[in-house]
Amino acid sequence: MMLWKNCLAAGLSAAAAAFVSASAQTQVQGVVQPAAPASQPVVHAVPLHPPASAPQSTQKPVEAPVEKPAEKSTEKTAEKPAHKPAHKRIHEPTHKATPQRTVQPAPPLLPAPMSQPAEQPAPVLQPYAQPAPTPQPYAQPAPQPTPAPQPHAQPVPQPYAQPTVQPAVNWTLQVIRDGQQIDSFEGTTTVGQTQPNRHHKVVTHNVGCKDQPAGSIDLQRTITVSPLRADPTGSVLAIDAQETIEGDTTPITRGGCKLPPQPSQVHANHPGLVVPAGQWVSWQIVGQDPSLLYRVRASLAPPSAQP
Repeated sequence: MMLWKNCLAAGLSAAAAAFVSASAQTQVQGVVQPAAPASQPVVHAVPLHPPASAPQSTQKPVEAPVEKPAEKSTEKTAEKPAHKPAHKRIHEPTHKATPQRTVQPAPPLLPAPMSQPAEQPAPVLQPYAQPAPTPQPYAQPAPQPTPAPQPHAQPVPQPYAQPTVQPAVNWTLQVIRDGQQIDSFEGTTTVGQTQPNRHHKVVTHNVGCKDQPAGSIDLQRTITVSPLRADPTGSVLAIDAQETIEGDTTPITRGGCKLPPQPSQVHANHPGLVVPAGQWVSWQIVGQDPSLLYRVRASLAPPSAQP
């Protein structure tokens, strides 16, 4: 410590005695020092290291004194020794303090996420339960007055419904061949019923070169009549006819011998022949060779013939 103080005092006294012009001043590390004469070297007496036990000086560097007039500088120069101590610079520590590392604050610890309860299904609306009815005491029914006896109502007589009875029809059918009547059918048939009628006619012809009778043929004719409707104004008849007919010509061979006529089958059907009451109605079956025609008449049967 004493060495440090002596060095500081020597530096201050040397600075006060020195005279340096304003143009020769230089700045070294913030301390203004006078420029030394060129012929005299300047020796800086600065300890390399301050004692370890000596505390670092916290005093600020002393400012240089105000320069004195030039007359006194010559006198002071003669008195001072050749080697002048240099200004004492405040020793700066060689080891700079290590900058403290900025410690980043640790991120805050977040609380662990709490498990969410499972979503409960929406409650199902239950139908409103009706309260059970409170049993009521059995109430005896009030006695009803006995009604006065009423006379028995006589049933209204209903008109007697007669069962529907279909009328009967008297009908007549004539077979006309080439303008001549060859057969006739008659009958009484109830509406809705069917009555077949069959006629047979056996015919024998003279054949051969001797013109003698030989061979015969049965010409059948079947007529079926079914009345569909009948009233006093007329009737509607369904007619079915089947018959065998022969031609008008007799074939001859090359030698002049006769042959029997060729028979043919005829079938005719009428779904509804309208027959006015008291009139004949014609129905053409075959036009020619031979011509065949049916004539029909129909009327309501008399009450005695009705079923």
